Amino acid sequence: MDPALAAVLALSSAGRAQDYLVVDGLWVDLLPDSAERRFDAGMPELVTPLEALQRGVAAMNMTREYHLTSEDLDQATQCLRRAEAHIRAGEWTRAFLELRDGLAINPNHPGLLSRAAMVSMQKREYDRAERYFARFLELRPNDLPHIVGRVEALLRLTRLEEAEEWIERGMSLDSQSLALRFHRACLRLIREQPLDDQEYWRRRSLEELYLLGTWLTSQHDDLERMLGAADERKLAEHVLGPAIAARLPEAMQILTAVLQGRKDSRYTEARTTLETVRQWGADQFGILAALADLLVLEGRHEEGLHLWADAVAKYKDWPQSWLSYGIQLLRADRAKEAVTAFQEGRRLAPDETVLRFVLACALARAGETQQAQALFDEVVQTHATAARAWMESDPVLERALRSVPNSPNYLRVMNIPPESE
Repeated sequence: MDPALAAVLALSSAGRAQDYLVVDGLWVDLLPDSAERRFDAGMPELVTPLEALQRGVAAMNMTREYHLTSEDLDQATQCLRRAEAHIRAGEWTRAFLELRDGLAINPNHPGLLSRAAMVSMQKREYDRAERYFARFLELRPNDLPHIVGRVEALLRLTRLEEAEEWIERGMSLDSQSLALRFHRACLRLIREQPLDDQEYWRRRSLEELYLLGTWLTSQHDDLERMLGAADERKLAEHVLGPAIAARLPEAMQILTAVLQGRKDSRYTEARTTLETVRQWGADQFGILAALADLLVLEGRHEEGLHLWADAVAKYKDWPQSWLSYGIQLLRADRAKEAVTAFQEGRRLAPDETVLRFVLACALARAGETQQAQALFDEVVQTHATAARAWMESDPVLERALRSVPNSPNYLRVMNIPPESE
């Protein structure tokens, strides 16, 4: 894996700082230095004398409370900071030495364990990486990014039964996890088992298609070793579709240019570039949705909505497509059509609260105040925090909620200060 590909990715979360370090597709939690320290027994067997010493420290923790002095904490923190600087520079060996020293001081520091696992993966020391992931997960058993990391290490060690167990554990936390589904596809190919439903992969967003392409290209050597060349191609075709998989290097250049062009507000350039991929025959939802969005951003609203309608027609059995289309209709002040779209989405997923909320917004914008308030009454009372997040995610939704007579009550329930009502 090329160290030059190391990058820091901030995941979207209102008011949150950077949460993950992503290196060649491996997600590692960037835990705060003040993270709670727990000292659990039963750490797995390690291989170096220094790590054996760490194991001995953990054993002592079984019989007495372990206290770190302020000097210990400061030294471990300094090790972590120096390691992170080396990680940003792609200096994996120097980073590992700092992490090793920090763990000798504080063997159960989640941040040190997390980075040690990631750096070991970069150094292709998969057995060591798996042990660090295991130790981290003793402290935080349900941390999904580190479950994903452990699965990746186990697959490279051909410990397939354990990999399957951790995939299932992770899927119980998030059945839609892109990374876990990717690793499950790898596992099934190794075992010569049938792959899962293609429909999941056809519904991926443009950003997810880019991420999948990044994994396939950056992990090419490992995937070819694990799967063989034929099955590696089969994996690419399964997750990206035959059109993109057949021209993966060119496709990645195009997707990179499109994402950057959209970020830089060069919408026409981004759209015409992405049209190339569509001309190859790629018709994933993410491709169509991105093209439709770019047309709207160019100011070509009717053409954009027409393409959105085409995308929904291809994915009419998926509630998300109706939700996305309805939001676009609301933004275009076509509230009655948005009501129809949200009603169809709700028919497919009657228990999805977000569809009830957006339907209430569309009804409010369409002048159906009584029906809108009946839905708002239900959703805001039972899901106040989520309703506030949805309302604040898009100005058109906020205007809709504020337009009904009962809106001051809804705002109070959502804990919005009176001065902003």
